[in-house]
Amino acid sequence: MGTLDNNPDGVDAPLANESDLDSYRQAEEAIGKMQVPMLLNAANPHERMYVAALDGTGNSMSKDSPENWSVVAKTYEQVRALKDQGVRNIAGGYVEGTFTQDNPVTRNIDGLTGFTFERRVETAYLQFCEQAKKWIDEDPQAQIRVAGVGFSRGAEEVAALTRMIEERGIQDPRGARVVRDGEDLVTQVKYTNPPLVAPGKTMQAVLLYDPVATGVKEHDRRLPPSVVSVLQITAEDEARDPFKSTNHIPPGWSDGMSSLNLTVAGCHSDIGDTYRLNGLGIRSFNLGVDYLNALSDRPFLQKRAVPDDPAMSVIHRSEQHMSGLYTTFGYRDGVRDRHNDLGPSVLCQRGEVRDCTLRQPIDPELEKQLERRAVPVAPTPTLPQHTESWAPLDQPPSRQAAHTQSKASALDASIDQLYAATKSIDGAAWLKESQAVTSRFLGSAEGQSWQQEVKAYEQARQDEAQVLLAQQTPEAPSQKPHSMRM
Repeated sequence: MGTLDNNPDGVDAPLANESDLDSYRQAEEAIGKMQVPMLLNAANPHERMYVAALDGTGNSMSKDSPENWSVVAKTYEQVRALKDQGVRNIAGGYVEGTFTQDNPVTRNIDGLTGFTFERRVETAYLQFCEQAKKWIDEDPQAQIRVAGVGFSRGAEEVAALTRMIEERGIQDPRGARVVRDGEDLVTQVKYTNPPLVAPGKTMQAVLLYDPVATGVKEHDRRLPPSVVSVLQITAEDEARDPFKSTNHIPPGWSDGMSSLNLTVAGCHSDIGDTYRLNGLGIRSFNLGVDYLNALSDRPFLQKRAVPDDPAMSVIHRSEQHMSGLYTTFGYRDGVRDRHNDLGPSVLCQRGEVRDCTLRQPIDPELEKQLERRAVPVAPTPTLPQHTESWAPLDQPPSRQAAHTQSKASALDASIDQLYAATKSIDGAAWLKESQAVTSRFLGSAEGQSWQQEVKAYEQARQDEAQVLLAQQTPEAPSQKPHSMRM
């Protein structure tokens, strides 16, 4: 066994036992029985597959060190490298997760509320349309399919993206009126040409790593009829109340044997593979690789070697993050809480949206076009021990991203006070305390400076939008609005 720091990830991390490790062996066996669609076949020169990668809360390829990249980022990096290998029928796009902004104010608010959810989905959709346009220009007979990959709230964004593709089809990005915010996320968009592909005609499959819907439940995240296969990997040992798991499909098998919701040992970020002790994270990544590779007749992703040092395979006590402020009331029975709230509550209560807790049935017309097969499970590669490392605790960590290493400030203190207040069961006490905390922050020098920055930022955005829209022609064909947020 190698020499490891006792606490390199900042929380207790007991060793995974044999039953925990066996959950991954069982998961691999179950995935091998799935009947998944072959979305990309080399015998058909017109087929193309787009991999839409949406990252989890606090996860960013541009701000995190590669060793801290999530399963989503590590998957996208392999997809991005295909172009250098001469692969032209697979491409992808990437959107970093919530809570990754440079501005500490918007970052913290986004972390609590997920207010950039729709912006990130719109950004991913525009990326997809731009790549689709390139493919169609090269081959007017191109048949474009989508594989969505997401972790945490990024998995919820993948679900919303599939609805957008279902309802809009593939829009022509030429002449689109696009307004972006300071993080380069799409805040407004109007497509001015007929769609390249009609709504409901694009086959999709999704890989959802431990979806969590904190702050985003009022978006429509029901998987639409064009999603012809789903693999969801759910963490068994996540105890934090704000991290209830979303069942986008029921646990176990559904849609015959074409969709599967697995439960494996580990906490939320064990599944997302963002810890340094990541034996479970690598196993989680490899499960996803087998599934994604099965969507093509030729494997395009590589598995990673699982470290044979038992000390690398642990279950992190994630509730100890934030100095233990997280509540764990729902985990008192030792079973993680789940929910299946997939549709906007207001419309669900009025009956305007049916089956708010279920995905929509697979389109039978699309099903007729599919060739399904069992997932070929590839062997796991072997490498020398200790290929993954980290800085000792008494040295500065390599990850110096601003969003995880921000200095203490009046705002940070206010956020901590607000979060601590949420532990109160008394709603009136929470409201009173939140108002007091907000008032104290806004009255501080930093708060007043922040208000000025927000006003200036909003004015600049409005001015930019007005200028951009004034430069565009007002004519545009009508299109069905998506129902992500109602």
